[in-house]
Amino acid sequence: MGDTALAFYNFNIKDLKCTNGMGKIYAYISTESEEKIKGNNWDYAVLFDPDKKIPFEVTVSNAVCEENSYITADLEIKNIYDDKVAAVVTTELYDKETGNLIEKKQQSISLNSGESIVITEQFTKDVPYEGNYFIKAYVERSEESNNIPSEVIELSNTVTAVVKTISDDKTPPVITWTASSEPNKNGWYNSDVTIHFEAKDDISGIDILTPDTTISQEGMDISFTAVAIDKAGNASSIEITGINIDKTKPEIVYNMPDTKNFGERITLSFEAIDNLSGIESSYVLFNGEKYSNGAVVMLIRGGDNKIEFIAEDKAGNVSCVTKTLTVIAPKFKVSGYVAPSFMIGKQSPSVINSGFTVEIVGTGLSAITDDRGYFEIKDVPMSIDYTLKISKQNYLSREIKDVVVSEDVKISTYDSPVEMWAGDIAVNGVQDGAINMLDVVAMAKLYNTWVGEPDYDESFDFNMDKAINLIDIVIMAVHFGCFYETAS
Repeated sequence: MGDTALAFYNFNIKDLKCTNGMGKIYAYISTESEEKIKGNNWDYAVLFDPDKKIPFEVTVSNAVCEENSYITADLEIKNIYDDKVAAVVTTELYDKETGNLIEKKQQSISLNSGESIVITEQFTKDVPYEGNYFIKAYVERSEESNNIPSEVIELSNTVTAVVKTISDDKTPPVITWTASSEPNKNGWYNSDVTIHFEAKDDISGIDILTPDTTISQEGMDISFTAVAIDKAGNASSIEITGINIDKTKPEIVYNMPDTKNFGERITLSFEAIDNLSGIESSYVLFNGEKYSNGAVVMLIRGGDNKIEFIAEDKAGNVSCVTKTLTVIAPKFKVSGYVAPSFMIGKQSPSVINSGFTVEIVGTGLSAITDDRGYFEIKDVPMSIDYTLKISKQNYLSREIKDVVVSEDVKISTYDSPVEMWAGDIAVNGVQDGAINMLDVVAMAKLYNTWVGEPDYDESFDFNMDKAINLIDIVIMAVHFGCFYETAS
């Protein structure tokens, strides 16, 4: 500066921005008076300090030229400053060959510390479909972000992305598929299967894809091919194999007589045929009891016996054929007496002992007790394993198992009748096989009602004294907590 004295001045450079990130700051200091230099135009350039913190991270992805000639790109912006920042996002589209700016787009954002946002930008300028383009993006802090200290650089790193066009796409699409349901443990379906396809192409996009396909025909190892073509004409295919479908139930063939004599033996056998997936299992139900295919049983129940031949194939299709086998046997009489437990040994009104149903389970044979509690079932075929079930509304049902009928049988006598427990109330028409709080609540609703009143119900009046009262509650309480199995 020659012989001039060195002078120091304080000055600020404001609103200084640089998009290329290069340069240095030069200040020309003069010995002229402050008033004289106040209007000088200072030459300056900027060098970004790499040690300074940049408040935003910016990435550009999926920059593509769609078939409608619009170019789109995804911008992900993240605030890495330790406070909320308001900013302006700038995205620019350039011609790669000439470097000319084609279109510029801006929008304002506000992000908390650590928050990120993805913006999909679409350039609306029509451009040649096969051209070469690139996108530049950066973020500037807006004037609303005065809370950021001055040492924080106001401009983010500039990022660029080359726009991919059809001419850049040389990769075929990737195809994936899923079935509408999974096959069973044997790898078989027993119903139609729909195959859903998806294809992915990151550059030009999918143009043609095989639609969802429903396979309805039966067969083993069914296969077919799915195809996908992208907008650049690249094609790929995938072969779907190993689809097994069997919707047909197995065929059951048996040879069984219609009648047999009591005490004879019979073989419970049949043939199960399945020509596609094959037989998984086969068995026989004889009067409800399960036997293996080919089991031999003795006929110990006279009358009609129910036989069910059951087969399942490996696809889960089940066939069941039912046959009735009539066992010829002598017929006898089954009789006895039934009485409520609270009336045993007492003279009781006839209506209390009457109305109990006694049935021989599985035969269709039954009888109803008379005024003395007596029942009689005639023409009962010989058997060694009958089950008798006794029931009446608002009483706990009872079963007597393993009843042998080889002659006329008397189950009980007048002096020692079958004992029945009152208290299993029919709630909404259903008895649940237990004497519990549901029954107490139902009884309480009718408590202290008398014959002739609208709410009186004779079936709740266990001792038939024309009133639903404490006596009926006590009768129920005696067997409170008992179940159907207990009574049996």
